[in-house]
Amino acid sequence: MANTDGAESVIDTLRIKLEEDRAFLSDRCRNELIEILKTEKSADSFATKLTKYLPPFRENPTPFLNSKEIFERPTLDKGLKQRKKGKSDIYCYKDKKSGKNNNNVRCIFIMEDDILCFLLAFVEKSKKDYERPLQDAVNMYNDI
Repeated sequence: MANTDGAESVIDTLRIKLEEDRAFLSDRCRNELIEILKTEKSADSFATKLTKYLPPFRENPTPFLNSKEIFERPTLDKGLKQRKKGKSDIYCYKDKKSGKNNNNVRCIFIMEDDILCFLLAFVEKSKKDYERPLQDAVNMYNDI
């Protein structure tokens, strides 16, 4: 098992910075990011990109959602749409990596008014990798 101390420190610092901007990492999302990113370098790259793109997304999400490069609104199947209780859409932040070990990290989040809550994180290797996280995200959203 990899030593994740460096990643943990970076993600905890990110968590504090996000909270200052009314964005929150759930405990689950925090723990999943640490496990996925593993190293300080990977975690720092992730945190730097997220803090760069989050303010302009928050100010005007439409161009980001239209391009689907960094942020997207995943499609919920009919059953999940019916189970979702809140009015907020579910969004996904995409941190794409290139190369042989391309951990494409995804963070599913909700945005209620001007507050963001990152619910969970996962690695996407194919579109099927969204199924379980979306189910979990809807359940978490309903519990909030």
